[in-house]
Amino acid sequence: QLRLQLASVRGTRGWTMRATVGFAADSIVDAAARWPASLVIIGLGHHGFADRLIGSETAVTVAKRSKVPVLAVPPDATQLPMHAVAAIDFSESSIEAAMLAATMLGPNGQLSLIHASVLAMDESRPGSVLDVYTSGAKAKLQEIQERVHRRTKRRVTSVVAGGDIV
Repeated sequence: QLRLQLASVRGTRGWTMRATVGFAADSIVDAAARWPASLVIIGLGHHGFADRLIGSETAVTVAKRSKVPVLAVPPDATQLPMHAVAAIDFSESSIEAAMLAATMLGPNGQLSLIHASVLAMDESRPGSVLDVYTSGAKAKLQEIQERVHRRTKRRVTSVVAGGDIV
């Protein structure tokens, strides 16, 4: 059934496919870690706000628990995404995930990088610890933005967000 579903997707004929038994989210996360996968592509079901809120949606559970980047695809998707958002914590793995996200965008796609921290403040006393942190984060994020653009040739924007993280 999976081969039939992927038959119309160019480049998937040589993909290795395996089956596993268990709770869907657990099985997907475990398989991605074991095989090791570079990307998990998962379909989005038709779930409401309440399903997402209480965490019963498989895609949300996988995204929360996976150490591998996750691409959640809506059932009506017919083309490559035009916009992606990547959370950057300045680790090499977050930068690589951003690179991967950028390469999956359509030719005119845009990647938005975001670094969120309770230490980042738009308005802080010049020279304060918060000011130094925010300035450093913005400069570092700008370097990453340029690096991702050079490597992927996609439009890249970035923002440092402060305040309470929820």
